[in-house]
Amino acid sequence: MRAYLARRLAAMVPIVILVGTIVFLLIHLTPGDPAVIMLGPDAPDEAVTRLRQELGLDAPLLTQWFRWFQKVLVGDLGTSIFFGLPVTTTIRQHLLPTVLLSALAISISVGIGVPAGIISAVRRGSLMDQGVTLVAFLGVSVPEFWLALNLVLFFSVHLGLLPVAGYVSPTEGLWTSLRYMALPAFTMGFVQSALIARMTRAAMLDVVAQDYMRTARAKGLSSQRVTLRHAFPNALIAVVTVVGIIFSVMMGGNVVAETIFTIPGVGQLLITSVLRRDYPVIQGIVLLIAAAYVVINLLVDVVYAAVDPRIRY
Repeated sequence: MRAYLARRLAAMVPIVILVGTIVFLLIHLTPGDPAVIMLGPDAPDEAVTRLRQELGLDAPLLTQWFRWFQKVLVGDLGTSIFFGLPVTTTIRQHLLPTVLLSALAISISVGIGVPAGIISAVRRGSLMDQGVTLVAFLGVSVPEFWLALNLVLFFSVHLGLLPVAGYVSPTEGLWTSLRYMALPAFTMGFVQSALIARMTRAAMLDVVAQDYMRTARAKGLSSQRVTLRHAFPNALIAVVTVVGIIFSVMMGGNVVAETIFTIPGVGQLLITSVLRRDYPVIQGIVLLIAAAYVVINLLVDVVYAAVDPRIRY
């Protein structure tokens, strides 16, 4: 296992560099000049030229890439053109809201999706199965922004139970922070729970058709024990896979939820950085997302071995 983890971590380096290089080339080929955006469209050409020299944007693209790559190798992601702060500091200031939102959303997804998928599979063909399937289709089909706006309209405007938007750090009050996070987390979690429910149902249907399940029922075990002790553990591989993928996507920052609920997370930082042509921040966020994908997938592989003892690395 240790050798496998070391190989996976070593493989992470070229993946992150390749992703970072592709993004570097793409954003530098995109029309738009950070110096013009910072100084305004009416700024004199001399001032724009001077600022481009100060930012190093007048150098050839290959030279700029080498400079960026040398800094990345020593852990320096550069300085934000707009904020004037190190990129690592800028991202760190926006990371906690995204991590908190992702953790709450994935908890809601699993809390709704897994039980719904199990019940739907165990009671296949029943009204409950059809109801869960219908809700799952709705969850997959409903646009996230539409669900978010309707939740705000009902729970915040009509009932006045939850804040409309905003963010409060957990350090300033855990309960207040959770109230602000409730609607965005449920928006993200409900949409993703539909996918988890579908995957759980499909995996459970494969398992309950196996011979050992009939044997377990023939031994007189209760339906609940057969489902939770023999069926669900063998369906966990598929569930863990989809949960890992969803969590990776969430950690990249949810642009829709963070924008609608004005949460200062990584997704919102990415959008504003793209609009400002803040190249170092964009590259830093993309590197962070790529690293998060690799690390979370590595953790999923570790969970595989814990869930199924037959898997060895």
